[in-house]
Amino acid sequence: MTDQATVQTTAQQPWRPGPAKHDTLALLAFIFGIVLWPLGIYLGHASCHEAVLAGRRRSALALAGMTVGYAAVSVASLVFVSGLVGFAAGQGG
Repeated sequence: MTDQATVQTTAQQPWRPGPAKHDTLALLAFIFGIVLWPLGIYLGHASCHEAVLAGRRRSALALAGMTVGYAAVSVASLVFVSGLVGFAAGQGG
């Protein structure tokens, strides 16, 4: 049986994560997101996972590292595919 006062107190105070902390993984994610983007993506995800487990908000540096890394992957993929299409179009003539 649950205590009525506990139920009311819990309902009135929702859980909120603590403030974001720029940890080492977040800083490395941002740096490697620019320089070595697959590692930046991995470190950004690791930093966000660590923040969730610690009960705090995710770091903006980690999110920025992941965003830059995924953008670099997208651009590299587009360049690679357009190069293949251009090469194939040049070979057909």
